[in-house]
Formats: sequence, structure tokens, C-alpha cells
Amino acid sequence: MTRTTAKTFLVGATLLLASCCLDPVAEDNFPDGGVSTESAACTPHFGAPMAFAVGRNPTSIAVGDFDLDGTLDLVTGNQADATVSVLLNRGGASFAQQAVYPAGTHPTAAVGDLDGDGRPDLAVADWGSGTVDVLLNLGGGRFSNPTGYAVGAAPTSVALADFDGDGRMDIAVANSGSGSVSVLLNTGHGGTFNSQVTYAVGTGPNSIKVGDFDGDGWIDLAVANAGSDTVGVLLNAKGHGFLAQTSYGVGRSPVSVAVADFDGDGTPDLVAANQGDGTLSVLLGIVGGAFGAPTAYTVGSNPISVATGDFDGDGAEDIAAANYGSNTVSVLLNGGSAGFSPAVSYPTGTQPWAVAVGDFNGDGLPDLATSDWGSNAVSILLNGCQP
Repeated sequence: MTRTTAKTFLVGATLLLASCCLDPVAEDNFPDGGVSTESAACTPHFGAPMAFAVGRNPTSIAVGDFDLDGTLDLVTGNQADATVSVLLNRGGASFAQQAVYPAGTHPTAAVGDLDGDGRPDLAVADWGSGTVDVLLNLGGGRFSNPTGYAVGAAPTSVALADFDGDGRMDIAVANSGSGSVSVLLNTGHGGTFNSQVTYAVGTGPNSIKVGDFDGDGWIDLAVANAGSDTVGVLLNAKGHGFLAQTSYGVGRSPVSVAVADFDGDGTPDLVAANQGDGTLSVLLGIVGGAFGAPTAYTVGSNPISVATGDFDGDGAEDIAAANYGSNTVSVLLNGGSAGFSPAVSYPTGTQPWAVAVGDFNGDGLPDLATSDWGSNAVSILLNGCQP
């Protein structure tokens, strides 16, 4: 595939992910840079959680426009039921009753157009079965039965991007039981995939995200290695697999990682949620694909998931963390060169396991959604940002 500039490719990658799915988390993986030097457009405040029932013990949450009606829908992976729940947005952040689809044990879902038909599909990592399932979108927000592909032991997280530059969405899976990442390239035939190629990472990789960390126009990988207290970065070998990971120390038991350009220099940065010490670690990217020393920020008890979004409208990416141990989500606003503000916490349901960002009521402001393990529900917290 012919390359032009890294910037051109990144814009294309954003459109590839977002045009089919309206997935703000995917857009955060490919930020277009530019931290504003102006003051915040508004002061964010998140309202009381609105709960919507899903399956038992939901452990993941992802966002996409599954029925192509212009509103953001939700999908959760339900640990105890071995199912995924799809909640279609009926407008105004009101969601229809869940539609339930079979998956493997302890499923974790990601969203992307896997068969190139313009509709967002699902890829689901199944911890108990050592597989990743593909559920194709049949139209109207309905999904096919799963087709499974073998990956490593105890897969816990899945990310989607075009890793080989052929214009099709591929799959990457973090395998916590085998200390590896599995990459499955798209065959281009109706959302089917080649057999896995595996890459060694640290101990207990629990989360995987994507971004062009070295600015060469190829999509790289970042994993949170919970058992090694590191974040591992695997640079793309220009469409020919991935280089060996480079590890960066963070806090204790990092279980989630997210990608955004926090300092506005056009280079993606990383943030890890450290379950073991109640902190977030922010690592600023350096030209060439390296990262600086981590800066720690205190959040709630047992932060288990992290996501990013511009919550105050100043053009800079802020951070949200789901705190499993304190039944809250913490929001940290980006202060530019001053780093992040102290965390402000908002109540969720019981034991929030994951957090996602999206404009669920169509007011132009990014809201929060959490999957609440102990409540068997999704919580929606609307952003009431005031000038």
C-alpha cells in the first residue's frame, strides 16, 4: 500500500473507524492533536446515573451506532451469562430493552466494521474459551451468531484497526493467561480472519489499545501488563507484523490503558489505570515511538478502566476512570502544561468495571457510560457542562 504522510493516514484511520460506527473511543485512539491554550468552554458536571439492565456481571462496555440512526448505542460483555447485551439508543439517552446474543465465558467486546458493509460489527474476546468471536451486523442493530477463532489463553481485551494497510479492519487480542498478543488479519471475505500470529508481551496483559506511536503511518499496539506493572508498546513493522515490545513502568497492577494526545504535540500519549494503588499513570509520547516517565494521579479505589474525552470543550483530552472499589467514576481535566486537575468523582452503579465515552443525548457534549458488575446494569451519566 502506498504511503503519503502519517497525518494523512491517521485521518483516514479515524474515518475508517468512526464513519461506520460513530465510536468516540476509536476516535480518541487517533487524535488530531492541538491542545487549546484557551480556558475551558464550560465547567463539566455529570448527573446522577441512569441505569439500564443488561446481563449478569457486565465487565466491558463499548459504543457504536449499530442501527445507523445517528445515535450512539451500547454493547456490554456479561461475565456470568456468557453473553453480550446490545442496547439501542431511542434518543435522549433513553435505551431500549437489551437484546442478548451468545458469547463465550467472560466476554469483552469491541466495535468495528469487520466485513466492509458500512455497519459496525462486534469482536468479542472470550476469556474462558480462548477464542475471539465475530458477530456480524445484520442490519437494524441485529447481530449474527458468533464465529470463533482461536487465540491465546484467557483473552481479556480486543482492539480493532488496519494493521497491514489493506483498508480492512483486523483484530488484536490481549491474552492474560499466556502473556501474549494475538493478531488476526482480515481475509477480505465477508468478515473472516486468518489464523492468529502471536507476540510476547508482559505478564497478565489485561488491556490492549491502538495508535500510531512513532508517526510512520502504521498502527501500533499498547498493552497494560497487570502482572509486570508495565505498559508494553509494540511498534508495527510497516505491515509485516510487530516488533518486540518495549516496556515502561507504571503503577501497581495496571489493568487498563487508553491512548490520546494529552499535550497537543501531535504524538499519542498513554494513560494506564493502576488497580493496585488507586492511581493513573500518564506517559507522554516522544517522537519515534518512545514514552517519557509516568506521572501519577490519584483516583478512587481499584480503578479498573480508563477512557478519554474532551469533557469541558477546551480542545484538550481529559480522562475518566471507573473505580470498582468505590462505586464511582473519576474525571480529571486537562490543564495543559500544568498536567491534570485533581480527580472529581461521581457515583455510578455498584462495582463499575468499565467506562466508555460518547454523546448519548445528542447535545454535543461527551457523556459517560459504565458497566456495573454488581448492579447488572449500565449507568449513563450525562454531561451538564455549563458556560
